[in-house]
Amino acid sequence: MEKFKKFVSYVNSVGKSWLNIVFFVLDLLSFLAIYFNPSLTYLPILFTLFLLVSFAYSSFLYFEKTVGEEVSIIVKHKPVQRIYRVLEIYNASTYDIGDIEIRVEWEQSEGSQFRNLEDAVVDVNAEIVKVSPSQLSVLKSKEKVWAVNVPHHSTDGKMNVVIKGLRLDIGKPFIFEKEIEVPKVAK
Repeated sequence: MEKFKKFVSYVNSVGKSWLNIVFFVLDLLSFLAIYFNPSLTYLPILFTLFLLVSFAYSSFLYFEKTVGEEVSIIVKHKPVQRIYRVLEIYNASTYDIGDIEIRVEWEQSEGSQFRNLEDAVVDVNAEIVKVSPSQLSVLKSKEKVWAVNVPHHSTDGKMNVVIKGLRLDIGKPFIFEKEIEVPKVAK
């Protein structure tokens, strides 16, 4: 039933395109013209063809707009409660994301390091000292979480954050990658 409702809203959105409305009105007028002048039988065929092409084009544009929008994530490396460092992850898009993998990569004197953080996530309103980190399975639209167990610094002052997941409304996978600044220490 939910898929049917989505399909009806999709057809409704596409049907409201001004081009589709114009061709629909012309199509109706061409049927009316046949009533007054039967020699104009080519008009309904022509305008119906235009209407179908317009509807297909509008469907393509609507689908591209819906699918083409990328997931927008904002990440920050920040101190919390004086001694803790967290990676703040904010889903700024209008889509829920799931099947999340969070990986951070940074440089230390021993060489390149990496850490997976998807099972070390807490709510931003929780006290870090009192709460146990849990696994992040879904990050809802406009939701903010903290990934704990984050490195405090790197030798080059940079940390690469890679977040992989799935846009839940259409099942489209995405990869978000950003290099952020962290406190720098000498080698």
